[in-house]
Amino acid sequence: MSVANGKSFRNEPQKTDVDTDYEEVITVIKKRVGGGYKYIEVKREKPIKRRTKRLLRNNESKTSGDEMEKEDGPEKFTDESSLESLSLAMSALSKLPHAKCEDRIRFDEYPILKYIQENVIGHNLTILGPFGVKKVIYCDYTASGRSLAFIEDYIRNFVQPFYANTHSETGRNSRQTSKFREEARSIIKRCVNADKDDVVIFTGSGATAAIHKLCWGLKINMPRVAEETVVFSGPYEHHSNMLLWKEFGATVVRIRDTQDGVIDIEHLEKELKFWKEKKRQMLVCVSAASNVTGIITDTEEVAIVAHRYGAFAAFDYAGGGPYLKIDMNPSKQGYKDAVFISPHKFVGGPGTPGIVVAKKWMFRNTVPERVGGGTVTYVSRDFHMYTHDIEGREEGGTPAIIESIRTGLVFQLKEAVGEDVILKRDQDLCCRAFGVWERNPNLKILGNHRVERITIFSFIVIHEGTNKFIHYNFVSTLLNDLFGIQSRGGCVCAGPYGHDLLGITETMAKRLKWFTHTQPGKDASHVHTPMNIMKPGFCRINLSYFDDDALIDYVINAVDMVAKNGWKLLPQYTFDPHSGIFLYKGDATLSEEELFSLADIDYSGRRFHVNRRPPDMSRTISYDDMTKFAENIFRDNADMKKTRVSTASQKLNELLPVDKKKLRWFLTPQEANDYLTGAKAIRRYKQIMTPRIESKLTNTSESDNELSRSLEFQLIKTLDTNTESNAGKSNHRLSETILTDNNHKRRRSTSLPRIRGNRPHPSVI
Repeated sequence: MSVANGKSFRNEPQKTDVDTDYEEVITVIKKRVGGGYKYIEVKREKPIKRRTKRLLRNNESKTSGDEMEKEDGPEKFTDESSLESLSLAMSALSKLPHAKCEDRIRFDEYPILKYIQENVIGHNLTILGPFGVKKVIYCDYTASGRSLAFIEDYIRNFVQPFYANTHSETGRNSRQTSKFREEARSIIKRCVNADKDDVVIFTGSGATAAIHKLCWGLKINMPRVAEETVVFSGPYEHHSNMLLWKEFGATVVRIRDTQDGVIDIEHLEKELKFWKEKKRQMLVCVSAASNVTGIITDTEEVAIVAHRYGAFAAFDYAGGGPYLKIDMNPSKQGYKDAVFISPHKFVGGPGTPGIVVAKKWMFRNTVPERVGGGTVTYVSRDFHMYTHDIEGREEGGTPAIIESIRTGLVFQLKEAVGEDVILKRDQDLCCRAFGVWERNPNLKILGNHRVERITIFSFIVIHEGTNKFIHYNFVSTLLNDLFGIQSRGGCVCAGPYGHDLLGITETMAKRLKWFTHTQPGKDASHVHTPMNIMKPGFCRINLSYFDDDALIDYVINAVDMVAKNGWKLLPQYTFDPHSGIFLYKGDATLSEEELFSLADIDYSGRRFHVNRRPPDMSRTISYDDMTKFAENIFRDNADMKKTRVSTASQKLNELLPVDKKKLRWFLTPQEANDYLTGAKAIRRYKQIMTPRIESKLTNTSESDNELSRSLEFQLIKTLDTNTESNAGKSNHRLSETILTDNNHKRRRSTSLPRIRGNRPHPSVI
C-alpha cells in the first residue's frame, strides 16, 4: 500500500506493558502582557522516567541525618520563599539534558520513520575515498533533500502514464493531470491551514522565487513603491530575504536578536512605531527558523506585533518548512500574510518548485510577474485581458506539472508523519548532540543551545595549542573522507548572521573582503585571483528525524572525533588558496573519486547505453566498523614523526602581503605537522574572531551536575510540599506574577526561565 494516501501507517506509538508511575508537575507558561510578562501555572500529570527515579534514589541515599529529619517534618514555605525556591530549582533543572527532553520520541515506536529512512534513494550508497570504502551519510538536508522511492514509484506508475499539459482541457490525460495538480494544491492548503483568503502559487526555484513573486505582487519592483516601503528583516535571514529588497531600493531595517538568540520583539515594536509615524508601507519579513543555528521564531507573536502597527507579516520557511508546523491562520491577529517554502529541502522533495502561500490582498498587481499562456482570458489583435484568478494569473506558461504534484505528495507525507512527532524527535536529537558536543572544548556549536531549535547545527573547531581554527572546508572534507558524512562549509548564504555568530566586526569584514576581490596589478597590494581560503565560515550539518538512533549516534561521535583529533590529519592534505578546497595529497583520483559524467552515455548501438556501472548500493558497512577504523587512523597518525607536507602552506604565505598575514585565522598543514612532531615552537594566535557561544544546555563539571541533581530533588520536594500546604487555598504564586524587564534588549535577562509547554526556553543567566 502506498504512503501517498496517508493511510499506510498510524502515528500512534506502540503500546507497552510497562507499568508507569505518575507525578504532578507544574508547567510555567510565559505570556506577554503589555510591557512585561505574565507567568501562568498549568498542572498536569507526567510519567516518572526511570532516570528521574534513579536520581531520586541516589539523592535519598546521600541525604544526611539532619536532612532526613527535615523530610519527616516538611518545612512550611511562605508564598515568597516558595516562589524563590521554585525559581532557583527550575533554573538549575533547566540546564539538565533530560529536562529539555522530557517527551522523547523513540524511533522504534513510529514505523513510518524507519520506512522513510529505508526508502531514501541512495541510503545504502558507498563511495571510495582516500581511507577506503565508506557508507554515505547525508547530513545536508538543510541545503536540499533526497528523493524517496515510494514517491517516485507513484509518479512513474500513476502520474507519468497520464501526463498531459494542464492547459488542454478536453482529453482524459489532461483532465487526469489537472486533477492531480489541483489536488496537490489542495493538500498544501490543508497542511498550512489556509482559508478562502489564501492562495497557493507554484513558482520557480525554491523560496527565492517565492519572495520575488511577493515582491512583484506588492509592486515593490516599482521604484516609487520601493522608496515608500520599509522591510523589517530578522537577525538570521538568508541572502534571498535581504538582497532583493535592497536591490529594488526599499529601506531595510535589520531587527537584532536578544541575548537568547531569538528575534527581539521590543526592537521590532520600536522600529514599527517609528516608521508607522512616517506613513510608510511596512513589511515584516523574517525566517521561521535559522538555516545556520536552527533557532525557531515565534511566528505568531511576530505577526501579532506586525499587524498591531499595520504592517504585513511574511515568513521564510525555507529552512524550517520540513520540520515546523506552518499555520497561515493560527489566531485572529496572528495570521500570516505570506509564507515562502522550498519543498526541495523536504525528504522526497528534489524536483519540486518553490511555493508562496499568501493572502489575496498581497497581490495588488494586475499584470502578472511572468506574462504568457494561461494568464489571460482573452487576447485579440489590439487588446488582451488577464484573468482575475490569482493562482492562474501568477503561474504563466506551462507550469512544472509533475514537480507540483510531487510537492503535494511531499506535504502529504509530512502530514502523515505528524508535525508534533517531527518536532519532538528534533528536540530529542538536539539533546543527544549537545550532551556529547558540549563536553568537547575544541568544538563550538554556534548560537544558543537552550532555546527552541530544529536539528541544524553550525560549528567551528579550534586547535587549542595554537588557538587557530581548523578550516571549515577541511573539517567538511575530513567528515566525508573518513566517515562518509556529507556536510557543508562556508557562510551557508547567511553572511550577516554568520558575522554576528563569529564575532566579526564590520571593520574586520572590510579587511577580509580584500581577499575576495579580483584586482589588477602585480605588486603585493593586489591579487590576480580571489583567495577564498581566507573567507571566514563554519561547518554545518543537520540530523534527520527519520534516521535511526544508530546513525544519529555515529554522526554525533564522528563530529566529536574530528573536533578532537582531525587536525592531526592536516599534514596529509593540501589545499588550493584560491578555491579554498582541501584534498588528500595522495592519489588525486582516489581522494576525489572519479565522478560520473553524462559523457558516459552512448547511443552508438542505436539504443541508450551507459559505459559505466551504476554506484554500488549493495555493500553493508557497520557504523561500529567505520568508527573503529577512524579511531585507528587518528591513533596511528599521532605516532607519525615524519610526514611529507605539501607546499600549499608555503604558497599561501607567499601570496599574503605582510600587512595581511595576521588575518590568516586557520591552522595550515605545515603548522599542524610542526606541532605534531614538535619540530618547531608555535606561538598562540590572537584570534581575529570571537565566536558567539551563548548559554550551553548542559553542565560540564561534575560538581555542577551534583548540584543540579540536588536541586532537582529539592524542586520535586518543594512542589509536593506546596501542593499539600496550599490545598484548598487560592493559588496566587506564579499565576498572578507579572515580571517586567525594561532593560531586556542587549543584556542578560534576570527573569524566570521561559517555558513553552514541556520544553524549557530559559533566559540566559
